[in-house]
Amino acid sequence: MNLLINENLENRTPHPYYNNQIENYPISFEQYNLQENKVLEKRKPNGNLIIIVLSGKISISSGEYINKFVSAGYMAFLPPSSQYKLSGLESSVLMNCEIPTKTRIKANKWFETLSLHCKKRNSISINLPIKQGIKQFIDIFQNNSRQPRIGSPEIQEWKQEGFLLLLKSSYSPKELAEFFSPVLGCNMEFKEFIYFNIDSVKCLQDFADLAKCSLTFFCREFKKNFGESAYQWLLKRKSQLVLHDIENTAIPFQELAEKYGFSSQPHFTRFIKQWYNDTPKEIRSRKQIIGK
Repeated sequence: MNLLINENLENRTPHPYYNNQIENYPISFEQYNLQENKVLEKRKPNGNLIIIVLSGKISISSGEYINKFVSAGYMAFLPPSSQYKLSGLESSVLMNCEIPTKTRIKANKWFETLSLHCKKRNSISINLPIKQGIKQFIDIFQNNSRQPRIGSPEIQEWKQEGFLLLLKSSYSPKELAEFFSPVLGCNMEFKEFIYFNIDSVKCLQDFADLAKCSLTFFCREFKKNFGESAYQWLLKRKSQLVLHDIENTAIPFQELAEKYGFSSQPHFTRFIKQWYNDTPKEIRSRKQIIGK
């Protein structure tokens, strides 16, 4: 059986897809600034990411997330994605904590326990408030970030594992289950695989081919982990992406129809009306009025 969809998560060799990312992952904690009205697009390797907002307010777009708002004093969890975009709603100071697959696999038992508290499979997690233990961790990082060995892979990995322990001791299992909900389930590696490849596939068969399994098996595994059919999940995500472009860009509707693979502009219009009960023109006009 393909290791990617093997339900036995404990003590296994990672799927070959992950080998390169595990060996070469640039483990890091990173603090940086994002000015108001500025947009920062980043590419990241396979792994989970926690973005901590120390001051200001931002919006995040990545995979399932489209304009997810995070304010000062909170942190957001991003499942694996090939890239993500941050927009500064206010001048902000941010910190990234990357949790590579290697570190996540070490904590499999803990994540499996959290899955028991995850009653609903949410594709978008809650924002967690930064509690005292996390604040102290950040203070230590800021005070020692310029030490010669503080950036070594060994120290970074130790800090990541310590950070997960702090999360475990600072928040209830229910809070953490809602925070990590996008990747929790009976097969976390499968879910991480979906999130990382979501921007590079055009259809379900592409996903099945990447996972090296049949389409039938892939769809069954998808529903077991995400709680809905793969087809409906992709349609919902497509509708969200299209809605974002309608509301936030001036791209002509004909170009949007071509960009998202609709056979014609009328087909595009019917799709949007089916999902949002309004035509693309009505949605864009309403957004422009609200923005004035």
